[in-house]
Amino acid sequence: CHLSGLAGKGARVNREPAGGLDPEKRYPRNYDETRFNTTGAFEMINAIPNSANTALMFLDLQEEIMKNSRTVSIDRLTRTAGALAKLAVLHQLPTFLSSVGQGGTFLGSVTSQAPDIKPRDRIQTTAFSDAGLVAAIKGTNRPVLILSGVASEIVVQRTALDALAAGYAVHIAVDACG
Repeated sequence: CHLSGLAGKGARVNREPAGGLDPEKRYPRNYDETRFNTTGAFEMINAIPNSANTALMFLDLQEEIMKNSRTVSIDRLTRTAGALAKLAVLHQLPTFLSSVGQGGTFLGSVTSQAPDIKPRDRIQTTAFSDAGLVAAIKGTNRPVLILSGVASEIVVQRTALDALAAGYAVHIAVDACG
């Protein structure tokens, strides 16, 4: 699990279907295989992002929130998140923006790359509290999520844990997080 440290020391995120997995499927050797299991959740077999299996989510990259980032400078965060958004457009990755109403304007280096994508407002500390967003992500049929955002210890972490619980393989773009 890429984010096992986020779940707490000794915690284990269970992604196995109810019947469990046989030992060969628990640690697959073929990382190019992804699929839904019988309950409709993704079986995490492929954790390597590619243009066919990956969606991208930007979280709270907004003026009023970014100014409180102490992890990386605002200039660096602006450049790296913008570069990630540009890659998403070039590779035709479904991209989602999640924001909070009081956070201000979403980062221009992200929105300029995909001006048709509008931020979805939420009131909780996880993007997975937005049922419409969760349905839209599931509708992409892409089991790998890349997350970028501010308040890594709160919003990015909670969204990552909820995505893992929903069966997604999650990658954090740490260079594009604050």
